[in-house]
Amino acid sequence: MTMETKNYSASSRRSGLAMKLAVFSAVYSLAVALLAGFSGGVYDWAGYGAYGLGAIPFAVATLFAVAAAVYGMLAGSASEEEYEKELLRKRKENTQSLLDVAEDVRFTAGRTFRNYVKYAPSFFSLLAFVLMVLGLWIAWSVAATFGEAGPALPKEPVAVSFVCVVIAVFSLFFGAFLAGQSRVSEFRWLRPVGAWMVAGAVIFLLALVPSVALRWDNAGLEMPFAKIAFVLIAVIAVEQLFTFITEFYRPRTQLEDRPVHESRLLALFIEPGSVAKNITDALDYQFGFKISGTSLYQMFCKVAIPAIGAWLLILWIFTCVAEVGPGELGLKTRFGALVDKTPLLPGVYLKLPWPCENIQRIEVDTPQTVTIGAVIKSKNEAGKPIRTILWNNEHSSGENPFLVANRDSSGDIGGAVSMLNASLPVTFKVNHEKILDYAFGFENIKGYVLDIGTRQATIYFASTDFMNDLSVGRLEITRKLREQIQQAVDKRGLGVTILNVDLLDTHPPLQDVAPAFQKVFVAEEEMATAVIKAEAYKTKTLAASEIETIELVQQAEAYKFNATTVSSAEARRFSSQLAAYRGMPEMFKLRTYLSFLENDCAPLRKYIISASIPTQILELNAEEKPRTDLTDTDLGDLK
Repeated sequence: MTMETKNYSASSRRSGLAMKLAVFSAVYSLAVALLAGFSGGVYDWAGYGAYGLGAIPFAVATLFAVAAAVYGMLAGSASEEEYEKELLRKRKENTQSLLDVAEDVRFTAGRTFRNYVKYAPSFFSLLAFVLMVLGLWIAWSVAATFGEAGPALPKEPVAVSFVCVVIAVFSLFFGAFLAGQSRVSEFRWLRPVGAWMVAGAVIFLLALVPSVALRWDNAGLEMPFAKIAFVLIAVIAVEQLFTFITEFYRPRTQLEDRPVHESRLLALFIEPGSVAKNITDALDYQFGFKISGTSLYQMFCKVAIPAIGAWLLILWIFTCVAEVGPGELGLKTRFGALVDKTPLLPGVYLKLPWPCENIQRIEVDTPQTVTIGAVIKSKNEAGKPIRTILWNNEHSSGENPFLVANRDSSGDIGGAVSMLNASLPVTFKVNHEKILDYAFGFENIKGYVLDIGTRQATIYFASTDFMNDLSVGRLEITRKLREQIQQAVDKRGLGVTILNVDLLDTHPPLQDVAPAFQKVFVAEEEMATAVIKAEAYKTKTLAASEIETIELVQQAEAYKFNATTVSSAEARRFSSQLAAYRGMPEMFKLRTYLSFLENDCAPLRKYIISASIPTQILELNAEEKPRTDLTDTDLGDLK
């Protein structure tokens, strides 16, 4: 048997062994993926955090293991075919044949293997990216259902920790074994399988930390470690897509093998010395010569690397010193557990280096603010400060109208409620006496205060009057809401004190409501104006009629007084004249006659004629005297 025949046989055996390792890897990875998916995500036995995310790398490892198994099977068949072709070629060396052995239609395994090697890497790489994106999307959707409270905690932390340790240790060593075997050409496609098993081991180590912490009553680490695992897988997914695109369009020679589209980031950590080797190769490529062989580079490796290590060590030692600043209180924790319930006052303290001990600093004197409802904008779309704010113009963001009752609905169901936009900044600070509740009770205090405040505001506005909230009830709103929010946060143990609740903005919703509401206000103002004018006209008319009535009454009273008084006076005068006439008739007639001439005929010109002269000739001048003189003046009036 020749050396070539032995090489074909050995290659076939190695391909068969690679196929068996790939099948075992596929079965193991699929089992772990299903275990992590069902026990973490479906049945919630281990809590859906980093543990559930461990299903993604092992699912990708299963995919690449299937690809490697197919590669091993086809490679073995191609080796056996080449062996048969070699034997057939030797038999026909001394025989004349019209057909070339390489063109025999019976030999198709080699052609199939070459086509698989040409197209399969791109297909499986793209499928792995889709699988990672699908897993991350499912993880994001499931994690979104937990909200700020975080994912569910493991039901049995000890059992979960044991499972994480077993999977992480076996996957780490088995992945390293596959990476080492991938140096042989027949085992080359096992390299991404080993890399993803190592990635899965890292994810399960991340899931181990919160499980162990929960065993010692230190909750709250599930969400941070789940976020770390999520980000790591997302980064590798993006890098996988980038590598696929660059390798797909990169020009290569015909003799150059098409690479397996594995993650370059994972490849840095699955072999000892691979990080330094990749850095060295990158430097040699950038400078165009073997810079790693120069004395400067060797001196840098001898001096700079220890210096960097010493610098990192010094920085780590400096974590033994911690400071609690003014207006802060500190809480010391050791391996996640609280050391002392008495908070640390402002000052400098010594502690064990990170991550053994940590001092959590909490600002207790700094007020914090959350805004319920709409947040008023300080700048317009052009970036300039808003100087004048009109409620019917857009001036806030995040509007969430409240449902408010209408007191004067007049039995109309549609008008019994209204929508009210309001901006309610809530100012609070940490309660010194309840600092432990604030530090360890909840993760996002501001979010909880905002949710509680929104709930209390919704309940309160549903029991008030719309017009009262817009006008005189603003002070009552702030007072009642501050009391209700404080009672709610105390009931839930948030450890904060509500300092103030302000009401900066109340108005109806802007869209499709502002113009109609403005018309209602204009109509109400016009109605009020008409009522005032009517009241003024009423007052004026009633006053004028009353004055006219009084005037008529007074005139009647005066006429009555004059009529009765004059009549009685004339009656008394007539009685006196009658008595005088009876006493001296002739004298009464003479006096009456002379009084008539003196009083009633005063302005007339009078002529006195003797009655005893029988015959008289009178010459009378009837002309008006042009002017008067002193002789015509009655000097008696000058006294």
